[in-house]
Amino acid sequence: MRQILFLIIFIPILSLGQIKRGGSGTEENNNTNEQNNTYTGDDPSKLYPTKGEKPVNCNQDLEFDPGNQLVYHSKTNKPFTGLCVSYFPNGKLERKASFVNGKDNDTAYVYYESGDIKAFIIHVNGVEHGTWGYWYDNGPEDHSEQQVAWGNTYNMGQKIGTWYFFKENGDTTKILKYENDMLDGECRYFYENGAIEKSVSYKKNKMDGPYITYYNNEEHTIKTEKTYSNDEPDGKAQSYYESGALKSETEYKNGDKEGKWTIYYENGQIKQTGNFKNDLQDGIWDMFQESGKNATTALYDDGVLLKAVEYDRFGKPKNDLDLVELNDLLNKKKSDDASERKKGGLGGLFGKNKKNKEEENETNEEE
Repeated sequence: MRQILFLIIFIPILSLGQIKRGGSGTEENNNTNEQNNTYTGDDPSKLYPTKGEKPVNCNQDLEFDPGNQLVYHSKTNKPFTGLCVSYFPNGKLERKASFVNGKDNDTAYVYYESGDIKAFIIHVNGVEHGTWGYWYDNGPEDHSEQQVAWGNTYNMGQKIGTWYFFKENGDTTKILKYENDMLDGECRYFYENGAIEKSVSYKKNKMDGPYITYYNNEEHTIKTEKTYSNDEPDGKAQSYYESGALKSETEYKNGDKEGKWTIYYENGQIKQTGNFKNDLQDGIWDMFQESGKNATTALYDDGVLLKAVEYDRFGKPKNDLDLVELNDLLNKKKSDDASERKKGGLGGLFGKNKKNKEEENETNEEE
């Protein structure tokens, strides 16, 4: 069932691409000040149909078929070709749009009742193209330059170039970069107050390269630094306290925790340190008090806690026998790991059990 175009002219303008501004930069449509991201205004009469063209009323004469996404003339019941315009009760232009065989074509405009430009979009035979934009309303009494809300660019339906998004006060909310309809390059996101929140590198729509987050402070202190590959964290990573002091040094491999991890107190003293293997804690993990004295020593085998030794506030073991038992288990683990590596096994005290369990699962699946 077709809908009155009054309801869907915002499908061409809000959804026929999401209200955006267009303009090749070579026509009279290009009324923006790129440096200030504001609309400089123009004579609205230039946006009216030229002599000889007979427009229809966008709100009363046209209908939109959501099934085939075409616009029809309500009287002829045929896909509409031509211009449509509509006006606010105060006589100001509300919108102007062109269609060819029921599809959006050329530049369409939408205005606020105050007369301020609202949206500016371009289609070529129904396909998004060119630079689109959307502006905030100044109101009927304010004739100063308008603030752009966002500006986006398409190349025959594909997102390209740098896309900017702004708050009404002019602060940037995000900057995205596209190539061939995919995020590609450094994208930046900002806090409500305009301070940078994070910088993310993309390659073909996946995070790839530096990933940096920031604290919301005047110094723009770095919060975390990572590297991504194919949408997964990979390689060394660091995090920091808001003071700038190092908080952690970690490592990843294809998205899994791998290698040495060290966490610090803000005073620089190590809080805990140990190793991950295949995303699981493995081997000795040492925890320290802020004074630097031992707090806990734990032994893990492929994520399983084997033994933990607790220390008092002076850094002395609360139970000496626990420390002896931990060292015995550690020596056995090292021996088993070495033996399993020679055999090409999983290693660890439970490596053999894990391997047998996997073989058992495979047998069950075959049955």
